[in-house]
Amino acid sequence: AWRLCDPDAEKILKAIRRAGVKLAVVSNFDTRLRPLLQALKCDEWFDAVAVSAE
Repeated sequence: AWRLCDPDAEKILKAIRRAGVKLAVVSNFDTRLRPLLQALKCDEWFDAVAVSAE
């Protein structure tokens, strides 16, 4: 089962975005990564997602 990150992660990501930094996920995961990020409500924090299996 998947679980969410540290509770402070959202606060940190918000601060990074407010500072104007673009964020990306670069992963060697499979094609389940995008749906997983969406299910965990994490996709909104990233400007780009690159998955090696795609």
